[in-house]
Amino acid sequence: EKSTPRANVQMLVMLFIVVLFINIMKGGGAFPSPMGIKCGSTSFWLANAIMFIWILYISVKVRSYLVRRNARKIRVGYEFVEGDIQWDERATILYPVVCCLAGFFAGMFGIGGGIVKGPLMLAMGVHPAVSSGASACMILFTSFTATTSFLVFGLLLPDYAVVCLSVGFVATLAGQIGLSYL
Repeated sequence: EKSTPRANVQMLVMLFIVVLFINIMKGGGAFPSPMGIKCGSTSFWLANAIMFIWILYISVKVRSYLVRRNARKIRVGYEFVEGDIQWDERATILYPVVCCLAGFFAGMFGIGGGIVKGPLMLAMGVHPAVSSGASACMILFTSFTATTSFLVFGLLLPDYAVVCLSVGFVATLAGQIGLSYL
């Protein structure tokens, strides 16, 4: 495609904002819930269920869009180039499941999900530059969500956060620039 699909980006941002909003409304250790939600209460589990249903709804909607779009491309004789992903019925189930497992293990063992998702995209035939950019985008959203969770639970030390943000930004910039030369 020649341009960034704005509707797709808007849907991703909307998904992120709703999840972030629900997490903030649930509150945590250092940040009491503005709605009076207590950890383990019925309203706590209801908020989690709403968040899960929202994510599932968007996932099903995106899967349907990708399958229809792929079928349309095949129907009109679109010539896929090296690195294009053909989002058929199998791929739209398999790859998200692998990514969910990667996220689960990343959370359990404290590793970055990019350690799994980057190589997965390369195995899918995605161009390395696209894989790198997509991984960076995923990391942006997951890191921001994790940071807000740490903030809500009172586990974020502001001076430490500034140093980590600065080092992370410079290291990411250097890595992306270095990768562009490969």
